Amino acid sequence: MTRKIIALIGLCFAGAALAACSFSAAEAAPMIAAAAHSAAAPEVLAATLAVAGLGATASPSLQATEAYSASKATHPRVSLADMEGKIQRQHFFTAGDAIAALGQPTDPACPTGLLTICILVMENGFTVIGKAAPVSPENFDAEKGRTFAYEDAIKQLWPLEGYALRERLSAEAA
Repeated sequence: MTRKIIALIGLCFAGAALAACSFSAAEAAPMIAAAAHSAAAPEVLAATLAVAGLGATASPSLQATEAYSASKATHPRVSLADMEGKIQRQHFFTAGDAIAALGQPTDPACPTGLLTICILVMENGFTVIGKAAPVSPENFDAEKGRTFAYEDAIKQLWPLEGYALRERLSAEAA
């Protein structure tokens, strides 16, 4: 499986048509998981994430964590691709948007438009909420808010997925 991924990456970066490099998340997730669990170099994993179109919303911080974890892993682990492959929907909005949509009064002294919220809906219906807000209103950047809120949600999901994996491994060993 890892050789297939590396060969595919080689084709993509050698100038093959981009259409040959596109996968659905469901198709790409097992290949990326195999690469993550292999001895593949971190840059190969990062390229795999990029080619498969996964990790596009993951911050450089999450991608660096994934690459480092993958480079040191010798046994089953939860990868960023594992988690991203289970995300059914993502929703981003500010608290100010939500308050306005509910028809609630807003207070100009309380800058709720600076609090970015990310809701990840997983395949099984479980939801994870990430949030981000700048210390200074002048530093608000909607794109950064979405990135950091997504990162916060993923960081909350990671230990839950780790627990679920540990449960599966424990059950298999019994």
